Amino acid sequence: MTLLLPILAWPFGASIALSVLIGAGVCLVANLAFAHWVLRGDETSDVKVLGARLYGAEIAKLGLTLTLFAVSFATLEGLSPLALIAAYFAAQVLPAVLASVAGAGQTPGS
Repeated sequence: MTLLLPILAWPFGASIALSVLIGAGVCLVANLAFAHWVLRGDETSDVKVLGARLYGAEIAKLGLTLTLFAVSFATLEGLSPLALIAAYFAAQVLPAVLASVAGAGQTPGS
């Protein structure tokens, strides 16, 4: 999704495509960081520890996302806020939607 979305946005102009690339890239980086924070080396099975780790990682992901957006707007001219946020949302949601559509009508194990 991270590379497909900017290619689809290119006909709307380089500024929009760059905004889409940054939005999708921020989503990718934030989700990778989230996965790293949740799935770090120690293999605990304590539900309280895992729950706290999930909440902490989600809060850190939100902070990282907002920081990356702020840095992007502060350092780059001509970004489209709507395209950036829409690309972030699309990169976050589309994989799950496409997976559910592709698996529609199938039963587990078939």
